[in-house]
Amino acid sequence: EETVTVADFSGHGGSKTYKISAEGADPPTVALHSRCEEVTSDPISEPRMQAAARLLADAGLAPCRLAEGGDWFIEPWEGDGALGTPFVLTAGSASLEELGRLLARIHATPIGWYDSWREKLCERIPMLREAQLGSHIWWYTARPKLVPEDLTEEGLYSWVTEDFFAPMSAAAARVVTVHGDFHPGNMVRARQEVRVIDFEFTCVTHAVQDFAWAFFAYLKDPAQKRKFTQA
Repeated sequence: EETVTVADFSGHGGSKTYKISAEGADPPTVALHSRCEEVTSDPISEPRMQAAARLLADAGLAPCRLAEGGDWFIEPWEGDGALGTPFVLTAGSASLEELGRLLARIHATPIGWYDSWREKLCERIPMLREAQLGSHIWWYTARPKLVPEDLTEEGLYSWVTEDFFAPMSAAAARVVTVHGDFHPGNMVRARQEVRVIDFEFTCVTHAVQDFAWAFFAYLKDPAQKRKFTQA
């Protein structure tokens, strides 16, 4: 009789993640992700995340999906779990240079995968056609509730077209595939390499999106930021 063990490794985003192990299975341990209703009820969000997962898995930057359904998917369980929390990188889990190189590889992936999803979002909210390709607004479209329904047409236009968020440097202004939630809680180590998981906010926008989140959340010291960006 085979023994199956289940452990809850869920984060704080509303969805659930379970580590499931079974002796004799191949692979012996998998991650079962159950998506929250807000995401699965949206006809754009979940398929867009699936497309992002395939893109980054094909590039060797994320685990491959073994199976998936309407509100769930299964991946191999990589390493010993996440490299930390959104605000803390576990000591010794990875170097800042390693994380910088990982982000550079993510930003080097093709951006054309997002074109069809951007168009679907524009069909839902026509005002989005006024947004630049690198606009801050694309990150907010990952979840419908992040775009306030009570905004007037004038208010929505101002939010979509405002450019005071625009980065000042050429490196930060590059239009790239961004992970959108690049923190240690969404990183795992697999076969000596660090990979990313959780593509809820993955989209195409200015590269600064990933740098800004890293600097806000877990890279507080100027020396840390310098090591990360130089890599």
